[in-house]
Amino acid sequence: MENIVVSIRKASCQDIPDILAIVKDAVKYMNANGNYQWSVNYPTKDVFLNDISLNELWVAVCGDVIAGVAAINMEHTPEYDTLVWEKRGEYWGIHRIAISKQFKGKRVAESFFQKAEDIARESGTNYIRIDTNILNKSAQRLFERLGYGYCGQVYFAKTETPFVCYDKLLED
Repeated sequence: MENIVVSIRKASCQDIPDILAIVKDAVKYMNANGNYQWSVNYPTKDVFLNDISLNELWVAVCGDVIAGVAAINMEHTPEYDTLVWEKRGEYWGIHRIAISKQFKGKRVAESFFQKAEDIARESGTNYIRIDTNILNKSAQRLFERLGYGYCGQVYFAKTETPFVCYDKLLED
């Protein structure tokens, strides 16, 4: 796999057209592979604008090109309450991660995980949770390669297939 240099910065409203183009391609790719985790109904422009307003949306930039997008926040996911996790209490989550098709396989997603881990350490929380649709095998391989442990499955409203959940307790 080729590594490239990307910087991670907070997203702005000016990034929305590029973000939506990346997500549109991601939806096509997921759906073509039988994964209906995302659709034309989610995630939407309004979801990303809300993430921006909360200062929770990040973009990976290579040169002047947006290579990916991810939300990083401490939003509580009630569906997680049914699982046994490495740690109880506050956690950071990584959500809505999508990588531009021209940057797939170049380890851009790993940059978001590193950013989330840095944020978690700086906050003193030192703990991250993440989930993905059970059909998203590439995301699951990424989580495991980065040291995230499997914690179980949950169902979200309006989904037919379960989501697999992972977590990672970070060292100081």
